[in-house]
Amino acid sequence: MSNHSRSSHRASVRLRASRVSRSNMIPFARTALVATGLCLAPGATDRLCAQTYVQVAELDPNNPIGSRITSTVTQNKLSRALFGWVGDKVTYIYATDDQTSPKVFQFASDEAWNRVVLGQKDVYIHQFSQVDSATSLQGPLGIDYTFSGSPDVQVFIADRANERVVKAHFDTAHKSLSSATYTHSDPDLNGVTDVVVSGFGPPWYFYAVSVTGRVSYWTIDDYNYPSGNKLWAYGSIGNGTGQFEAPKGICVGHAPGANGGSTFTADFYVADGANHRLVWLQNDSPSGPTWMGAVTLPNGGVPLDCTVDHFGNVTVADSLNSQLIKYTWNLIYLDTYGTYGVGANNDNTFAHPHAVDVPFGVKGSRYSPVWFGDGRVITAEDWGTQSGAREHYFGINGSITAQPNSSAQFSYLVTDHGSQTVTVVNPAGATVRTLVNDALYPSGTRTVSWDGNTNQGTLASPSGNYKFSVVATSAYGCSGQAWCSKTLVTGTFFHQGPPIASISGPSSVNPYTSHTWTAGVSDGVSPYTYQWTVDGASAGTGSSVTAANWDPGTTHPIVLRVTDSLGHSGSYELDVNVTACSPCAPGCRC
Repeated sequence: MSNHSRSSHRASVRLRASRVSRSNMIPFARTALVATGLCLAPGATDRLCAQTYVQVAELDPNNPIGSRITSTVTQNKLSRALFGWVGDKVTYIYATDDQTSPKVFQFASDEAWNRVVLGQKDVYIHQFSQVDSATSLQGPLGIDYTFSGSPDVQVFIADRANERVVKAHFDTAHKSLSSATYTHSDPDLNGVTDVVVSGFGPPWYFYAVSVTGRVSYWTIDDYNYPSGNKLWAYGSIGNGTGQFEAPKGICVGHAPGANGGSTFTADFYVADGANHRLVWLQNDSPSGPTWMGAVTLPNGGVPLDCTVDHFGNVTVADSLNSQLIKYTWNLIYLDTYGTYGVGANNDNTFAHPHAVDVPFGVKGSRYSPVWFGDGRVITAEDWGTQSGAREHYFGINGSITAQPNSSAQFSYLVTDHGSQTVTVVNPAGATVRTLVNDALYPSGTRTVSWDGNTNQGTLASPSGNYKFSVVATSAYGCSGQAWCSKTLVTGTFFHQGPPIASISGPSSVNPYTSHTWTAGVSDGVSPYTYQWTVDGASAGTGSSVTAANWDPGTTHPIVLRVTDSLGHSGSYELDVNVTACSPCAPGCRC
């Protein structure tokens, strides 16, 4: 897959950055979320190792309910089943001025009961079904939202049976969806299954996808209905380029932005269900998008939804295999997680997930809020007594993808953005070189090589079996959790060190006598050449050197430099002291 550039478009502002800056760490309190209003707090996860998705072990520590929201749980806690069928489920976080206790709102479509359920965590649950005096929702599926002013949002609903997209204003003060508008009748919205907003408004821009194989791009205003202006439509039924077969989900790209925020990009993705693939497109032309590529899901997977996180990575819900699959923004595979399973204690499982969402929201000052993605992913699965909704943190995983070769080069993969440190470790276990020092990098594969030098710029010694060590720490605010950091260690590789020189001979001599010093060498690769200096002057190139007739009480440096057949050098200095002269001492002139 080619690494294409990522461009912005008129509905958003894109900060181009090839490397994540430290300001993009997400120091957000990990308070768990759920549509029912039950408090979902982090469970005891210290026992977990580093992994890409980390299941929240207990959703409500104060009133334990386990790791799954089901109709059994809602019946016990709320005296109601709550849903006929969960179509889509999204979460909005309002964290301005107080990131430790944010307001959390969720919206879930109920296709069976023709409504949208909405609420604030731990506070209330309401519903929305009547769009205006004449029409109501019919078979609503996909939902999305975008910020429209502190703290409210605009909510977009794929009103499938009515063949339209509804936009309503979520008023946090009145706890309701109101001022609804909707698109006019259009064949490209026949069987609309999902909708995603591509930026902030007004005006409001959004993509819609239909089971008829059509993707369309719209703008809609706040007041008139039927409303909406279709800017372009794209696609047909089939399995080739520019074609879709029963597409069910659509999601829009994100990338790290200024002040720790996340921006919208021109990238968007379609979960092309019956073609078993995720399609990547770019909205780069007024006449329609560019097909950038597609990736087939492993094991015949059926993608029913997708979501893009704060850093631009794409998570896909594979309903057939009951798992989540993660890709980079340009569709490089990162990891797969989960298997089929139901039940409160059946960990790391899903029951045919068909909706997946990364919560977004605003943080910072209410006068200059920043849009950001939270460090978690929420899924909706088959709704019933043993399954319904799950929540996972974004952790980090990795692997060595290519072991060190003879050129001391290796490759590794990490599954999320984060801080990375890469070091070289000698046979004694000591770090001799830091190649990457706490730098923030995106997910994906990196190749690193070592030139053989230490941090001081000299060739590492001695020869032996060295190895590389990688420590990757998630860029989300989960410091201290075992699943937030991954350590990778390569196999060993042989490093040839330089020759180690030594000098045999006296370090103390009498005045006016003659002595010989002999070269010694270990390590390096023979044959060797020698260069001697005595008192800074060249003294020969043989395996020994002789010096004589030094005055008493003086010191004379003898330096040996050895060069091996590879051109590597090592040196050794011996300082020879000449004894002081007492009256009539041997070798002294009385």
